Amino acid sequence: MDNTQEIIDDTTLTFDQWLENVEKMQQLLPSVRNTFLDIPSVKYLEPVVAGFMAMPVGVYQGQVLTCRTIKSTDISEFRTYVANLGKPVILYQALWCPSWPLFLVANPETFEPVVMDPPMISDPYWMMRFAVVGEG
Repeated sequence: MDNTQEIIDDTTLTFDQWLENVEKMQQLLPSVRNTFLDIPSVKYLEPVVAGFMAMPVGVYQGQVLTCRTIKSTDISEFRTYVANLGKPVILYQALWCPSWPLFLVANPETFEPVVMDPPMISDPYWMMRFAVVGEG
């Protein structure tokens, strides 16, 4: 077989395959840094995405995909954005980040830790991790 053979197999998943993969991962990592994988939000986005990814990189119709992340306080705005993008979107994760007390924050200029006294309460938001087909 020739080493230059095109990548044929997609690595994207259906919602049910994605959910099965997520359930396995949640047994290993139930939450990461005060974020929670938001399965109902992924289901809400299912009608506007072309598929799902089990990892932040993958292949869809022979095209390599890499995820980007968008912070969103309104999931319906993100859904409208995806629906109107004009390109297929493959969803990796929707992470819900609830309000949380912050005792340390990073100085935006030096990235050094700054102690918050009193602690600051963060605003809740979603972190959407997804790839747009055709934008490597």
